[in-house]
Amino acid sequence: MEQNGNWYATVTPDNQKLYNGKELNRDFNINLYDYGARWYDPTIGRFTTVDPLADEFLSLSPYHYVYNNPLIHTDPTGMAADWIPSVNDNGDIILTAEEGDNLNSLINFFGSSENAKEYISEGVLNGNAEFKKGDQITLEDSNYSDAFKHAIENPSDYYEGSGFFGYFNPPENYNCFSACLKGSAGLDFVSNPEIAGEDLFNEVVINGSPDGSQEAQFEKVNRSEAQFGKTLVPYSGNHAGVYFGTSKDGTNYTFTKPGVSREPKITKASDVPSYLGSPRGFYNPKN
Repeated sequence: MEQNGNWYATVTPDNQKLYNGKELNRDFNINLYDYGARWYDPTIGRFTTVDPLADEFLSLSPYHYVYNNPLIHTDPTGMAADWIPSVNDNGDIILTAEEGDNLNSLINFFGSSENAKEYISEGVLNGNAEFKKGDQITLEDSNYSDAFKHAIENPSDYYEGSGFFGYFNPPENYNCFSACLKGSAGLDFVSNPEIAGEDLFNEVVINGSPDGSQEAQFEKVNRSEAQFGKTLVPYSGNHAGVYFGTSKDGTNYTFTKPGVSREPKITKASDVPSYLGSPRGFYNPKN
């Protein structure tokens, strides 16, 4: 509530940081709050410009504010909230909340509610938990967490833990292409490691068979349609990864296996070594 009057002006310095601590811009009588990414109009309870990340929330108006639920949520920047994936020392996959994250943004992080059910416990999905920045959620066990745990429990199977002799005779297990093809299908790719070639990967995911007898089993999609753990991200330099979400600043994360002897990792797409090339898009399994 604003307090106006001569008495107020004489005892209190002018403060324009009001609702949610945001500055109320009165220039030219526009009376809008500056949220950084967008301007917020308190009269109508909406932003005056389209959300820069509107394509990631197709079920909501591009002018919406806090998922149309200001009683529960806040929006400190005018941008979408999202989560950051990582792996702990036990091989569990962890999601860390960013500012403004909540149950809606958690579900959106996975691309769909059905996909979220595969990784998030019912207690979290069906609860009324509120999240603050830095809160962490441990995902349910999956073929991807199995891969991380295998690397921790069997270090000599990987170059990083094979010691001196591994430098001259590095161990071999599965590669990025087999991890992608089996991982996306929910299959185990660690117990019976395989080395799939790039030609096979391209046939299955992008091009179909050379003789035209087999169509590609994936289709190219926008990032807004990408599904955590399902969408594949081929690179231009003999490499591929599995989409592992996008953080608030637009950083794409992938599950990646950078070589037949290397440990699996969760990597920022921008941190993949340059010799492996650049991402060529997002590919979802066809229904």
